[in-house]
Amino acid sequence: MLWGDRNKAYRIAGLLWKKKGLQATMAKPPSLKPADRVKLIHKNKKAYFDYEIIEVFLAGLVLKGNEIKSIRMGNINLKGAYISPQGSGLVLRGAHIGRYPYDSDPAYDPFRDRPLLLSRKEIDKATGRIRQQGITLVPLAIGLVGRYAKLELGLVRGKKKHDKRQSIKEKDEKRQIQRMIRSR
Repeated sequence: MLWGDRNKAYRIAGLLWKKKGLQATMAKPPSLKPADRVKLIHKNKKAYFDYEIIEVFLAGLVLKGNEIKSIRMGNINLKGAYISPQGSGLVLRGAHIGRYPYDSDPAYDPFRDRPLLLSRKEIDKATGRIRQQGITLVPLAIGLVGRYAKLELGLVRGKKKHDKRQSIKEKDEKRQIQRMIRSR
């Protein structure tokens, strides 16, 4: 997944050292640049439950100044949001970005359509896949990379009811195993 943590980077670097035959004698792998670090702001948990994720993209957002400030404060909700083609690009619809408390714009619309920043190749690939029956594009998470907001998009297919039941069953089993491990 695109939103990795530092420990995951350490594990990956350790695996790469083993593959190349190097000894993992370094105390830690090279640190990530501040611009490469991702701060997760909001995750669309409902999308992970309702859909089977086929492919993931990372896109920028066209935002106003008060909207990015509001996102940094965590005033965003992606539940029920979706991405649709408009003109020659893609647009985020239905995402709620709350009003920034110190904003003086009386005509602020928290549900306005926000264009996405993707390369032409990614846009063509996504729109081609959307045209297939049963596949859609939804926002999975939003985070900050440096000073820019990035949106994680997923090409998804809806789960059937029995698939949802299976995922609930797996979650419950994992939770019970964790409880047993903690109680020891």
